[in-house]
Amino acid sequence: MLHGRGIRERLGHVGHRLPRLLQDDLLLGSSAAAEFIGALLLQLLAGSTLNPARIAAAYTALMATFFRHTGGHLNPAVSLAAALSGHIGWATAGVYMIAQILGALSGAAIQVFITPGLSFGSPFEPSCHAPVSGLGGTSLFVWEALATFVFVYVAYPALFANPGYGPLGPLVVGIALFGVLSTAGPYTGFTPLNPALTFAGSL
Repeated sequence: MLHGRGIRERLGHVGHRLPRLLQDDLLLGSSAAAEFIGALLLQLLAGSTLNPARIAAAYTALMATFFRHTGGHLNPAVSLAAALSGHIGWATAGVYMIAQILGALSGAAIQVFITPGLSFGSPFEPSCHAPVSGLGGTSLFVWEALATFVFVYVAYPALFANPGYGPLGPLVVGIALFGVLSTAGPYTGFTPLNPALTFAGSL
């Protein structure tokens, strides 16, 4: 797992001068900032489209960008999987998820500011993930759960398990996201399988 490696390397030359606790705080703060910025950009790039290719391409590019900093989670579901499997601590996962949600909300606020005629609560179709007509309740839950399971099932070995896929991890995850959205998206309204983006887009 590459969590924080790039930031840790940059702190290494002064690490012997800083208390261990301060080093950890700096690392977590920098990682949270990276997740915040990544989620903000992801909301801007993928939060206004229902196109699976565009969503997957944006996620792949941004995950690759932040891969060395935090692992490029940018998704509370991925951070939760990392915590459940023991690859990051629960406190770190909680900070990541808060940063992702705040980043997505900030991205949505920027979208409102720069998009003519858009306001919070307005029926802006690209951000509204409505399921197919007639699908709801148990069927919708099963589709969403199945799509999320397949996505995380592929993302886990690509990002966390050894030996992993190295720098190809983000590409593998992006392809999985594209495949899942292309299959399940027509039924679920092309939700990006990202609770932070879904929440921000619903406002």
